[in-house]
Amino acid sequence: MRIPCGIRRVRVLLDIEIKNLKSFKNQTIFSMEAENKIEDRNSFEVEVGKEKFELLKTAVLFGGNASGKSNFTSVLSIFRYYLFNKGIEKYNKEGFRFGEEDKNSTIKVRNVVDDKIYEYILEINFNTKQGDEKIPPLHLKKFNFLINQIILLRTDL
Repeated sequence: MRIPCGIRRVRVLLDIEIKNLKSFKNQTIFSMEAENKIEDRNSFEVEVGKEKFELLKTAVLFGGNASGKSNFTSVLSIFRYYLFNKGIEKYNKEGFRFGEEDKNSTIKVRNVVDDKIYEYILEINFNTKQGDEKIPPLHLKKFNFLINQIILLRTDL
């Protein structure tokens, strides 16, 4: 199935990237792009400008005990919270759980809305204390890939 974005309203997830958050120390990418271009009923094609993406209609998250499934869903909750709310009080202890590293945690979400690709980037350091100027503040960027421009930058979180 092929969906040209200019004809009907399209909202689809391309991928989610997590780094230094919960049990995800290294860059981890959850992608909805199909691996093979084999005719498959579980995928569809989306055109955005000159780019074409073969995307999965559904995905399943599975794994053994303590493999990060719940942490992945928690990351989605954290991202949603900071997208719509201010302050770090709710998730102030959520950085990388297996070390004493004082690094920023990053969540990147790329999606297609109509005929544009947007990337939301949430970067936060959960070890920040009030008045600490050495650590970058919490910020959220919304980036339009087609015009290479930041269209939203929130630092008032």
